[in-house]
Amino acid sequence: LLTDEDLAQDIGALVPIQKGPATVEQEIFAAAADKVRMFGIELLDIRFKRINYTESVRPKTYARMISERRQIAERFLSEGNGETRADTRCGADKRRLRGVVRLNCSARLNMA
Repeated sequence: LLTDEDLAQDIGALVPIQKGPATVEQEIFAAAADKVRMFGIELLDIRFKRINYTESVRPKTYARMISERRQIAERFLSEGNGETRADTRCGADKRRLRGVVRLNCSARLNMA
């Protein structure tokens, strides 16, 4: 239900974005909770299901999302490559250790 103040506002006017989605959710929750309380409804929570971006900002927004996801993927890949190098080093250390153990065994057998 719109109040007289709501109707008096220019609903189609765009304002610069200065808040994040969490802040907007909290403000909408507070306003909606007050309005539905008069019907005996207690509003517990709200969540945005979908946010549509205007055509003018949509390409930049999607490009930023793609860039962020690529950075995350690169970080996972680099961590995986680091683990692979560590595994390779570990395998080389095991082989070198086996060689040392065999030499020690051979030396002891030759001494006996």
